Amino acid sequence: MWFGSFDDSDFETYSGLGFAHSRNGSSWTKNDQNPIFEPALGVKGEQLGLSTGAAVLEVNDIYHLFYGGVDENGQRVINHATSQ
Repeated sequence: MWFGSFDDSDFETYSGLGFAHSRNGSSWTKNDQNPIFEPALGVKGEQLGLSTGAAVLEVNDIYHLFYGGVDENGQRVINHATSQ
């Protein structure tokens, strides 16, 4: 499961994305390296942080992260990052 860590900004953005896994769907273990992904506040589309709706897709051993960001104007945008 991918999840966001909420901050208290005016735009209700996330301070990072974390990962947890479960074998039974009811007991979850958070990854020791959380947050896995943090906003790069100087990058277009992430100036004010991350937003809801992260999705991860694995294709040929490369992870594709599609995630919402909040730009310098407070507009929510869709961003894409890969593991390689």
